[in-house]
Parts: sequence; structure tokens; C-alpha cells
Amino acid sequence: MPLLLLALAALVLGLADAESRGRILLPVILLLALALLLNLRLAAERDRVPAGESQGERRFRALAQAGDLVLWRGDAEGAILEAEGWTELTGQGLEALRGAGWLEVLHPTDREPTLAAWATARAARQPVDIEYRVRTRAGAWHWVRARAVPTGDEWVGLVEDIHERRQAALDLADRQEKLRQALDAARLVSWEYDVRADRGRRLTRADDPIQAPSRPVFTLTEWAASVHPEDRPMALARLQATISGETGEFAAEFRVGRRPPAEGWAWVATQGAVTERDPATGQALRLSGISRDVSERREAEERRILLMREVDHRAKNVLAVVQSVLRLTRRDRPESYMAAVEARVAALARAHTLLAERGWIGADFRVLAERELAGCPPGSVTLEGPPLAIAASAVQPLAMVLHELATNAVKHGAASAPAGRIALAWRLEEGRLHLDWTESGGPPVQAPSGRGFGTRMLEAVLRGQLGGTIEVRWAAGGLACRIDLPVTRVLAGAAPRLPAPEPRA
Repeated sequence: MPLLLLALAALVLGLADAESRGRILLPVILLLALALLLNLRLAAERDRVPAGESQGERRFRALAQAGDLVLWRGDAEGAILEAEGWTELTGQGLEALRGAGWLEVLHPTDREPTLAAWATARAARQPVDIEYRVRTRAGAWHWVRARAVPTGDEWVGLVEDIHERRQAALDLADRQEKLRQALDAARLVSWEYDVRADRGRRLTRADDPIQAPSRPVFTLTEWAASVHPEDRPMALARLQATISGETGEFAAEFRVGRRPPAEGWAWVATQGAVTERDPATGQALRLSGISRDVSERREAEERRILLMREVDHRAKNVLAVVQSVLRLTRRDRPESYMAAVEARVAALARAHTLLAERGWIGADFRVLAERELAGCPPGSVTLEGPPLAIAASAVQPLAMVLHELATNAVKHGAASAPAGRIALAWRLEEGRLHLDWTESGGPPVQAPSGRGFGTRMLEAVLRGQLGGTIEVRWAAGGLACRIDLPVTRVLAGAAPRLPAPEPRA
């Protein structure tokens, strides 16, 4: 009987490719095989002469002995009648496997779905193809593929050990999933380009803000159209250089459109190389690589360049102001001269620090006023006005103005008397910033006989640097100043309110 099964197996193996061409051919082939089996059985019983093994029979015997292939036969009720090679695969004897005994070596998780598929196929008299795990002779669980077709009142099928192939597929899927997770974690996008077919594919994330291009499969022309016109010639030239072999890899940074509803352009950095060549000519057939969104880095670089320019500009301004302070401050009394210079340079330093804390983008006016009036007696100063974001270019000039007013108040005005009070109020009105400085409760004041450094500095800063005006009134109750400035020279354009700085020790 094993020899007859070998003959049937040889036919099934020799014509196994017919299944891939159509499931209709396989039942017919197996019917013919069954007829041959019956004829061989009758001949064997009549002549009792062993038939010679063909190449296919020898192939099957080798696979069955190795436990890689099983040919089995079952009845219409689903009971297994015999299985050549099953013992070699599972270690289960022929008597034990008959009927439903073969289920004993199936993995417990796979028994129910296997039985359900087997019952459905018998009821519909349709071929069955299912994969499940069996316990091998060595005690390990192996994936097998069972295929069978009805042949009259019986079923004939094959069981193939596919564990290595199945495990390789699972390992590949696991590696691909880990690669996908790694790419997502690194915010990377993988891509490939088929040179001969002119077809590119970009494997992106659902939250990818880049549109380059929008379709998952695209041509080179469609990809180039998504690149910023100014960057397109460079990107295409470097890609063609890689394809032609002039360069070993494709590396470029360029701008592409953002995915709606976002607008504008995003910077991407891409790197790739030829991953497939024509073995005869060496011509590039396929390129693969990765790309990432580097917009934040590029924007940070641009901000850093602007910051360096701003710091350079501010430093030159500070030096110019310091030079003016040294030149114009009265020198008839060395001690007072040194104190005045140090105080004015300290005011510039405070403004410089405030700008540095805000990244040289500006400063909050209330914070600026608090720091410059900190030398006045506690409780003597009142500040009132809306939040204002002062432009970086106006911070140091306003710091100098407030410093001069506060210094004068401490020396000669309201801040020099216990009951003295200083009120600084500001408001926005018709494109102008109005500052009102009012002193009260101090000693009587009067207009100076000449124009000192403070007066000249106030006029030079307010009129020359900020384009504003100042009106000074020496009232009996104290000094009153009204300063009027254009918001275009003072306020940061559409800047939000800046948060207060952290308390300093």
C-alpha cells in the first residue's frame, strides 16, 4: 500500500503547480490519480509484484521519511484512513492517527479552527487549504499547510511542513514592524524609486505634514513638481548624478509643500543610494533612502543668524552710547563722574540682560520699568498701563530714558523725600504710545539754568532714535513729563504679551 501512495504522491507533486493556475484542475488530476491508484491496487493484489519507483516516487519517499511531506486519505465523514509520512513528522503511529486521533498532535489553539474549516469544506465538497501547528517527533511545534480535495467518497490531501518559511515570514514582518516603529520614532520617511518604470513610492506616516507628492505612487515629474521652484534644479541635478553614477549617494535639502490645511513650505533632508543595478551593464535600476522634516532646524539656524546680527547691532549701539556717556558726563568732580558713568552703564547692562532673557526679540515694558525704577524707595512708585511688547531696538533707549528720570528723582525729586511719590502711566492711542511721568510730594523743583547731560540724552534718544517728543513741566509739586512715541518705532509688530521673567535671587 505505501508504494501505491507513493505513486499518487508522485502525480500530486508533479502537477502541484496546477493549483496556482486554477483550482478546477486539481480535483480532476486527483481523480485520475485515484483511478490509477485503484488500478495499481488491483494489479498488486493480482500479481503480487512490486512496481518500480519513479523519480517522483523516490522524491516523495525522501520527503516523507524526512517528515517534510505527508500524503493522507480520509472518508466522507472526515475520519482519516491513512497518512504516509505522518509518523515521521509527528511520531504518532498509524493506528493512533486514524479517525480523529490525528487531532491529538495539533496545537490546542488550532484544533477548533482546523475542524471548522475541515467541516465546511466537506459540507460544500470544496478543496480545503489551512495552516495549523503540530507537535513534531522532537516535541517542537511546527507550522504545516494541509490541502485536500474530494475524490468520490473520499478525500485525498497533502500536509507540508512550512515552519521555516512561516517563521521566516513572521521574522520578516517583525523586522519590518520594528523598522516602521523606528522610523516613526525618528520622524523619518522611507522612499524608493524604480528608474526603468519611472515609479516612486513614499512610505509615510498618517501624521506626516509633508506633501511630496500627495499620491503614494508617483513619477519623477510629479515628485519634482512638489519641490520649491528655487530648489528644484539642484534636487533634480543631484538625483540624476546619483543615477548616472557620478556620485555615490543622493543627499540634498530642499523645500516641499505642506499638507493641507497647513500652508507654506517645509524643509526636508533626504539621503539615498542605488540599491539595485543591472548585472550586465551596471546601470542603476532602483534607488532607496530616507527623508526627514528639518524645518525646525533650518528655522533655528535662520533665527540664530538673525540673533547674531541683532547682538552685533546691539553691541555696537551700546558701545556708541557708552562712548557718549563718557564724553558728555561732567568731569569736574571725579567721584560723581565715576558714579554717574557706572550707573548709566549699569542701566544699559540691565537692558542687555532683559533682551538676552527674551532671545533678543523684545521685552515687556512693565518689567523694563520695574528694573529701571528699582532704585527708588519701596512703595514710592506706581505703574499703570496695558501689557506692551517693546521691540528689541527700543529696549535700550527706553531703559536709558527711565534711568535718567529715576536718577533725577532720587537725587533732586520726589524719590529724595519720605512722602514723595512717582507715577508712571502709559496708554496706546491712535498709533502713538503716550508715557506720563508725574512726581509729587517731593521738594520744590525748578528748571535748571543749563542743559545737562540728562536733558540732552533724553532729547537725543526720544527724538533721534525713537522719533518721538518730550514735554517737561517743572511744577511746584514735582517734575512732570509727557513723552509721545510712534508705535511703529517702539512696539514689536503684532507681538504677543511676553511672560514675566523668573524671579531672580
